[in-house]
Amino acid sequence: MRIKLLILVLTCSILFLAGCSSSSKQLAYVTLPQGNSVAAFRLEKNSGNLTPVIGSPFTAGTSPASILIHPSNKFAYVANQTGNDISLFNIDSETGELTEVMPRTATGVTPASLAMDTAGDLLFTINRTTNDISVYSINASDGTLTEVTGSPFPTGASPTALALSPSGKFLYVTSSNLAQVFGYSVASGGALSPVANSPFAAGSGPLALTVDTNEHFVFVANSLANTVSVLAMNSTTGTLTTPGSSFATATTPIAVTLDSSGKFVYVANLDSNNVSAYSLDANTGALTAIENSPFSAGTHPAFSLLDPTGKFLFVCNQGSKNITRFTIDADTGALSNSAAIGGVGSAPTSMAIAK
Repeated sequence: MRIKLLILVLTCSILFLAGCSSSSKQLAYVTLPQGNSVAAFRLEKNSGNLTPVIGSPFTAGTSPASILIHPSNKFAYVANQTGNDISLFNIDSETGELTEVMPRTATGVTPASLAMDTAGDLLFTINRTTNDISVYSINASDGTLTEVTGSPFPTGASPTALALSPSGKFLYVTSSNLAQVFGYSVASGGALSPVANSPFAAGSGPLALTVDTNEHFVFVANSLANTVSVLAMNSTTGTLTTPGSSFATATTPIAVTLDSSGKFVYVANLDSNNVSAYSLDANTGALTAIENSPFSAGTHPAFSLLDPTGKFLFVCNQGSKNITRFTIDADTGALSNSAAIGGVGSAPTSMAIAK
Protein backbone atom coordinates (compact mmCIF):
# COMPACT_ATOMS: atom_id res chain seq x y z
CA MET A 1 0.00 0.00 0.00
CA ARG A 2 2.84 2.35 0.93
CA ILE A 3 4.59 1.51 -2.37
CA LYS A 4 1.42 2.36 -4.34
CA LEU A 5 1.11 5.64 -2.47
CA LEU A 6 4.76 6.46 -3.20
CA ILE A 7 4.23 5.72 -6.89
CA LEU A 8 1.16 7.97 -6.91
CA VAL A 9 3.07 10.80 -5.26
CA LEU A 10 5.99 10.44 -7.68
CA THR A 11 3.60 10.35 -10.65
CA CYS A 12 1.86 13.53 -9.50
CA SER A 13 5.22 15.19 -8.93
CA ILE A 14 6.37 14.30 -12.44
CA LEU A 15 3.12 15.64 -13.92
CA PHE A 16 3.49 18.81 -11.89
CA LEU A 17 7.02 19.35 -13.18
CA ALA A 18 5.85 18.61 -16.71
CA GLY A 19 3.40 21.48 -16.54
CA CYS A 20 0.28 20.40 -14.67
CA SER A 21 0.72 23.37 -12.36
CA SER A 22 -0.25 25.57 -15.31
CA SER A 23 -3.64 23.85 -15.62
CA SER A 24 -5.11 26.49 -13.32
CA LYS A 25 -3.88 29.23 -15.66
CA GLN A 26 -4.84 30.46 -19.08
CA LEU A 27 -3.25 32.87 -21.52
CA ALA A 28 -4.66 36.35 -22.12
CA TYR A 29 -3.62 38.95 -24.67
CA VAL A 30 -4.31 42.70 -24.88
CA THR A 31 -3.84 45.03 -27.87
CA LEU A 32 -1.88 48.25 -27.30
CA PRO A 33 -2.24 50.51 -30.37
CA GLN A 34 0.01 53.30 -29.10
CA GLY A 35 2.84 50.83 -28.57
CA ASN A 36 2.19 48.82 -31.76
CA SER A 37 2.24 45.73 -29.60
CA VAL A 38 0.31 43.00 -27.80
CA ALA A 39 0.68 42.44 -24.05
CA ALA A 40 0.61 38.82 -22.86
CA PHE A 41 -0.49 37.54 -19.44
CA ARG A 42 -1.11 34.35 -17.54
CA LEU A 43 -4.64 34.39 -16.15
CA GLU A 44 -5.20 32.55 -12.86
CA LYS A 45 -8.60 30.88 -13.21
CA ASN A 46 -9.57 30.99 -9.54
CA SER A 47 -8.53 34.54 -8.67
CA GLY A 48 -8.70 36.24 -12.06
CA ASN A 49 -5.24 37.71 -11.51
CA LEU A 50 -3.00 38.53 -14.47
CA THR A 51 0.76 37.94 -14.48
CA PRO A 52 2.85 39.28 -17.39
CA VAL A 53 4.45 36.70 -19.67
CA ILE A 54 8.23 36.95 -20.03
CA GLY A 55 9.07 38.99 -23.10
CA SER A 56 5.74 40.83 -23.13
CA PRO A 57 4.69 43.00 -24.89
CA PHE A 58 5.22 41.53 -28.34
CA THR A 59 5.55 43.62 -31.49
CA ALA A 60 2.54 43.71 -33.80
CA GLY A 61 1.63 45.86 -36.80
CA THR A 62 0.75 49.54 -36.74
CA SER A 63 -2.03 50.43 -34.26
CA PRO A 64 -3.29 46.94 -33.38
CA ALA A 65 -6.95 47.44 -32.47
CA SER A 66 -8.56 44.03 -32.12
CA ILE A 67 -7.41 40.50 -31.23
CA LEU A 68 -8.94 37.02 -31.44
CA ILE A 69 -7.62 33.58 -30.53
CA HIS A 70 -8.30 30.54 -32.70
CA PRO A 71 -10.34 27.76 -31.00
CA SER A 72 -7.26 25.49 -31.21
CA ASN A 73 -5.37 28.02 -29.02
CA LYS A 74 -2.50 27.76 -31.51
CA PHE A 75 -2.99 31.08 -33.28
CA ALA A 76 -3.85 34.70 -32.52
CA TYR A 77 -5.08 37.24 -35.07
CA VAL A 78 -4.66 40.99 -34.70
CA ALA A 79 -6.26 43.72 -36.84
CA ASN A 80 -3.74 46.53 -37.36
CA GLN A 81 -5.88 49.61 -37.82
CA THR A 82 -3.32 51.95 -39.36
CA GLY A 83 -1.31 49.21 -41.05
CA ASN A 84 -4.40 48.03 -42.99
CA ASP A 85 -3.53 44.40 -42.40
CA ILE A 86 -3.93 41.42 -40.07
CA SER A 87 -1.09 39.85 -38.08
CA LEU A 88 -0.99 36.09 -37.51
CA PHE A 89 0.84 34.92 -34.38
CA ASN A 90 1.79 31.42 -33.32
CA ILE A 91 1.11 30.91 -29.59
CA ASP A 92 3.58 29.01 -27.46
CA SER A 93 1.22 27.20 -25.07
CA GLU A 94 3.97 26.67 -22.49
CA THR A 95 5.48 30.16 -22.28
CA GLY A 96 2.68 32.31 -23.73
CA GLU A 97 5.15 33.84 -26.18
CA LEU A 98 3.82 35.17 -29.48
CA THR A 99 5.74 34.69 -32.72
CA GLU A 100 4.46 36.59 -35.73
CA VAL A 101 4.17 34.79 -39.06
CA MET A 102 5.03 37.00 -42.02
CA PRO A 103 3.85 38.38 -44.35
CA ARG A 104 0.81 40.09 -42.87
CA THR A 105 -2.54 39.73 -44.64
CA ALA A 106 -3.86 42.82 -46.40
CA THR A 107 -7.33 44.16 -45.54
CA GLY A 108 -9.34 47.20 -46.54
CA VAL A 109 -8.52 50.59 -45.05
CA THR A 110 -8.71 50.86 -41.23
CA PRO A 111 -9.59 47.33 -40.07
CA ALA A 112 -11.06 47.88 -36.63
CA SER A 113 -12.77 44.77 -35.31
CA LEU A 114 -12.58 41.01 -35.80
CA ALA A 115 -15.02 38.11 -35.56
CA MET A 116 -14.54 34.36 -36.01
CA ASP A 117 -16.90 31.39 -36.25
CA THR A 118 -16.83 28.85 -33.42
CA ALA A 119 -15.15 26.20 -35.61
CA GLY A 120 -12.31 28.56 -36.46
CA ASP A 121 -12.89 28.25 -40.22
CA LEU A 122 -13.65 31.89 -41.08
CA LEU A 123 -12.32 35.28 -39.97
CA PHE A 124 -14.16 38.57 -40.57
CA THR A 125 -13.02 42.17 -40.21
CA ILE A 126 -14.75 45.51 -40.79
CA ASN A 127 -12.83 48.21 -42.63
CA ARG A 128 -13.97 51.61 -41.37
CA THR A 129 -12.62 53.85 -44.10
CA THR A 130 -13.50 51.71 -47.13
CA ASN A 131 -16.91 50.80 -45.62
CA ASP A 132 -16.65 47.08 -46.25
CA ILE A 133 -16.10 43.66 -44.69
CA SER A 134 -13.14 41.42 -45.49
CA VAL A 135 -13.68 37.66 -45.08
CA TYR A 136 -10.95 35.02 -44.93
CA SER A 137 -10.84 31.24 -44.73
CA ILE A 138 -8.45 29.88 -42.09
CA ASN A 139 -5.99 27.06 -42.74
CA ALA A 140 -6.40 24.80 -39.72
CA SER A 141 -2.84 23.46 -39.86
CA ASP A 142 -0.86 26.70 -39.95
CA GLY A 143 -3.44 29.45 -39.35
CA THR A 144 -2.80 31.27 -42.61
CA LEU A 145 -5.58 33.34 -44.16
CA THR A 146 -7.00 33.26 -47.70
CA GLU A 147 -9.50 35.91 -48.75
CA VAL A 148 -12.76 34.31 -49.92
CA THR A 149 -14.28 34.93 -53.35
CA GLY A 150 -16.21 38.21 -53.48
CA SER A 151 -14.44 39.75 -50.49
CA PRO A 152 -14.49 42.55 -49.46
CA PHE A 153 -18.28 42.94 -49.18
CA PRO A 154 -19.85 46.41 -48.96
CA THR A 155 -21.55 47.62 -45.78
CA GLY A 156 -22.87 50.87 -44.31
CA ALA A 157 -20.90 54.06 -43.76
CA SER A 158 -18.36 54.08 -40.92
CA PRO A 159 -18.79 50.51 -39.67
CA THR A 160 -17.74 50.32 -36.04
CA ALA A 161 -18.26 46.75 -34.83
CA LEU A 162 -19.38 43.32 -35.97
CA ALA A 163 -20.83 40.24 -34.29
CA LEU A 164 -21.34 36.74 -35.61
CA SER A 165 -24.33 34.72 -34.44
CA PRO A 166 -23.38 31.60 -32.42
CA SER A 167 -24.55 29.34 -35.25
CA GLY A 168 -22.29 31.21 -37.66
CA LYS A 169 -25.20 31.74 -40.05
CA PHE A 170 -25.51 35.52 -39.66
CA LEU A 171 -23.19 38.50 -39.31
CA TYR A 172 -24.25 41.91 -37.99
CA VAL A 173 -22.41 45.22 -38.40
CA THR A 174 -23.08 48.58 -36.74
CA SER A 175 -22.91 51.77 -38.79
CA SER A 176 -22.30 54.73 -36.47
CA ASN A 177 -23.07 57.40 -39.08
CA LEU A 178 -26.39 55.86 -40.10
CA ALA A 179 -27.59 54.64 -36.67
CA GLN A 180 -28.25 51.27 -38.25
CA VAL A 181 -27.34 47.59 -38.02
CA PHE A 182 -26.62 45.75 -41.27
CA GLY A 183 -27.37 42.02 -41.34
CA TYR A 184 -25.78 39.39 -43.59
CA SER A 185 -26.30 35.72 -44.26
CA VAL A 186 -23.02 33.78 -44.21
CA ALA A 187 -22.60 31.05 -46.84
CA SER A 188 -20.57 27.94 -46.07
CA GLY A 189 -17.58 29.37 -47.94
CA GLY A 190 -17.83 32.73 -46.16
CA ALA A 191 -19.59 34.80 -48.84
CA LEU A 192 -21.98 37.43 -47.45
CA SER A 193 -25.41 38.42 -48.71
CA PRO A 194 -27.81 40.91 -47.05
CA VAL A 195 -30.68 39.43 -45.04
CA ALA A 196 -34.22 40.55 -45.78
CA ASN A 197 -35.07 44.14 -44.80
CA SER A 198 -31.47 44.99 -43.85
CA PRO A 199 -30.38 47.50 -42.56
CA PHE A 200 -32.24 47.83 -39.26
CA ALA A 201 -32.71 50.91 -37.10
CA ALA A 202 -30.69 51.28 -33.90
CA GLY A 203 -30.06 54.22 -31.59
CA SER A 204 -27.80 57.18 -32.32
CA GLY A 205 -24.09 56.38 -32.60
CA PRO A 206 -24.11 52.56 -32.36
CA LEU A 207 -20.59 51.42 -31.50
CA ALA A 208 -20.90 47.81 -30.34
CA LEU A 209 -23.22 44.82 -30.48
CA THR A 210 -23.55 41.20 -29.44
CA VAL A 211 -25.90 38.27 -30.16
CA ASP A 212 -27.36 36.10 -27.40
CA THR A 213 -26.55 32.38 -27.29
CA ASN A 214 -30.05 31.30 -28.35
CA GLU A 215 -30.11 33.80 -31.23
CA HIS A 216 -33.24 35.52 -29.97
CA PHE A 217 -31.84 39.03 -29.55
CA VAL A 218 -29.14 41.41 -30.73
CA PHE A 219 -27.98 44.03 -28.21
CA VAL A 220 -26.60 47.34 -29.49
CA ALA A 221 -24.72 49.99 -27.48
CA ASN A 222 -25.70 53.45 -28.74
CA SER A 223 -22.97 55.88 -27.72
CA LEU A 224 -24.72 59.15 -28.57
CA ALA A 225 -28.15 58.17 -27.29
CA ASN A 226 -26.80 56.71 -24.03
CA THR A 227 -28.95 53.63 -24.52
CA VAL A 228 -28.74 49.95 -25.36
CA SER A 229 -31.19 48.71 -28.00
CA VAL A 230 -32.60 45.20 -27.94
CA LEU A 231 -33.50 43.94 -31.42
CA ALA A 232 -35.51 40.74 -31.77
CA MET A 233 -33.78 38.24 -34.07
CA ASN A 234 -35.36 35.68 -36.37
CA SER A 235 -32.93 32.77 -36.07
CA THR A 236 -34.12 31.31 -39.38
CA THR A 237 -33.88 34.38 -41.61
CA GLY A 238 -31.57 36.64 -39.61
CA THR A 239 -34.04 39.51 -39.85
CA LEU A 240 -34.14 41.93 -36.92
CA THR A 241 -37.15 43.78 -35.56
CA THR A 242 -37.34 46.58 -33.03
CA PRO A 243 -40.00 45.90 -30.40
CA GLY A 244 -39.65 49.42 -29.02
CA SER A 245 -37.00 48.27 -26.59
CA SER A 246 -34.33 50.82 -25.70
CA PHE A 247 -32.85 51.00 -22.22
CA ALA A 248 -30.93 53.82 -20.56
CA THR A 249 -27.25 53.40 -19.77
CA ALA A 250 -24.71 55.77 -18.28
CA THR A 251 -22.67 58.12 -20.49
CA THR A 252 -21.29 56.97 -23.86
CA PRO A 253 -21.91 53.21 -23.92
CA ILE A 254 -19.17 51.70 -26.04
CA ALA A 255 -19.13 47.94 -25.36
CA VAL A 256 -21.81 45.35 -24.60
CA THR A 257 -21.28 41.83 -23.22
CA LEU A 258 -23.72 39.03 -22.42
CA ASP A 259 -22.80 36.70 -19.56
CA SER A 260 -22.26 32.99 -20.20
CA SER A 261 -25.59 31.99 -18.63
CA GLY A 262 -27.50 34.38 -20.88
CA LYS A 263 -29.16 36.02 -17.88
CA PHE A 264 -27.23 39.28 -17.60
CA VAL A 265 -26.04 42.07 -19.89
CA TYR A 266 -23.11 44.41 -19.17
CA VAL A 267 -22.42 47.74 -20.90
CA ALA A 268 -19.13 49.65 -20.53
CA ASN A 269 -19.67 53.43 -20.43
CA LEU A 270 -16.67 55.35 -21.76
CA ASP A 271 -17.33 58.80 -20.32
CA SER A 272 -18.88 57.90 -16.97
CA ASN A 273 -16.12 55.41 -16.10
CA ASN A 274 -18.45 52.59 -15.13
CA VAL A 275 -20.35 49.48 -16.21
CA SER A 276 -24.13 49.24 -16.38
CA ALA A 277 -25.49 45.82 -15.43
CA TYR A 278 -28.90 44.40 -16.31
CA SER A 279 -30.89 41.22 -15.82
CA LEU A 280 -32.38 39.91 -19.07
CA ASP A 281 -35.91 38.63 -19.60
CA ALA A 282 -35.22 35.77 -21.99
CA ASN A 283 -38.77 35.88 -23.37
CA THR A 284 -39.21 39.60 -24.07
CA GLY A 285 -35.64 40.90 -24.17
CA ALA A 286 -36.47 43.48 -21.50
CA LEU A 287 -33.54 44.71 -19.40
CA THR A 288 -33.84 45.56 -15.71
CA ALA A 289 -31.04 47.42 -13.96
CA ILE A 290 -29.31 45.31 -11.32
CA GLU A 291 -29.14 46.75 -7.81
CA ASN A 292 -26.26 49.22 -7.34
CA SER A 293 -25.69 49.46 -11.09
CA PRO A 294 -23.68 51.08 -12.63
CA PHE A 295 -20.44 49.75 -11.12
CA SER A 296 -17.26 51.85 -11.11
CA ALA A 297 -14.48 50.86 -13.50
CA GLY A 298 -11.23 52.58 -14.48
CA THR A 299 -10.99 55.73 -16.57
CA HIS A 300 -12.58 55.50 -20.02
CA PRO A 301 -13.55 51.80 -20.14
CA ALA A 302 -13.67 50.86 -23.83
CA PHE A 303 -13.85 47.07 -24.07
CA SER A 304 -15.32 44.24 -21.97
CA LEU A 305 -14.83 40.48 -22.00
CA LEU A 306 -15.90 37.48 -19.95
CA ASP A 307 -13.35 34.88 -18.92
CA PRO A 308 -14.09 31.33 -20.16
CA THR A 309 -15.41 30.24 -16.74
CA GLY A 310 -17.95 33.07 -16.68
CA LYS A 311 -16.82 34.12 -13.19
CA PHE A 312 -15.07 37.34 -14.14
CA LEU A 313 -15.70 40.36 -16.32
CA PHE A 314 -12.61 42.17 -17.58
CA VAL A 315 -12.79 45.79 -18.73
CA CYS A 316 -10.01 47.54 -20.67
CA ASN A 317 -9.59 51.14 -19.48
CA GLN A 318 -8.01 53.46 -22.03
CA GLY A 319 -7.65 56.43 -19.70
CA SER A 320 -6.08 54.67 -16.71
CA LYS A 321 -4.17 52.28 -19.02
CA ASN A 322 -5.12 49.17 -17.09
CA ILE A 323 -7.72 46.43 -16.78
CA THR A 324 -10.51 46.22 -14.22
CA ARG A 325 -11.49 42.75 -13.06
CA PHE A 326 -14.99 42.25 -11.67
CA THR A 327 -16.36 39.14 -9.97
CA ILE A 328 -19.85 38.23 -11.23
CA ASP A 329 -22.51 37.05 -8.78
CA ALA A 330 -23.98 34.02 -10.54
CA ASP A 331 -27.40 34.54 -8.92
CA THR A 332 -27.92 38.30 -9.17
CA GLY A 333 -25.46 39.36 -11.87
CA ALA A 334 -24.04 42.04 -9.58
CA LEU A 335 -20.39 42.99 -9.99
CA SER A 336 -18.07 43.05 -6.98
CA ASN A 337 -14.44 42.86 -5.89
CA SER A 338 -13.38 45.19 -8.65
CA ALA A 339 -9.62 45.50 -8.89
CA ALA A 340 -7.26 47.30 -11.23
CA ILE A 341 -4.95 44.61 -12.56
CA GLY A 342 -2.69 44.17 -15.52
CA GLY A 343 -1.27 47.67 -15.81
CA VAL A 344 -0.22 47.79 -19.45
CA GLY A 345 1.49 51.18 -19.72
CA SER A 346 -0.53 52.10 -22.81
CA ALA A 347 -4.21 52.46 -23.66
CA PRO A 348 -5.67 48.94 -24.25
CA THR A 349 -8.37 48.45 -26.89
CA SER A 350 -9.24 44.75 -26.85
CA MET A 351 -8.55 41.51 -25.03
CA ALA A 352 -8.69 37.80 -25.84
CA ILE A 353 -8.39 34.77 -23.57
CA ALA A 354 -7.36 31.26 -24.66
CA LYS A 355 -9.97 28.68 -23.69
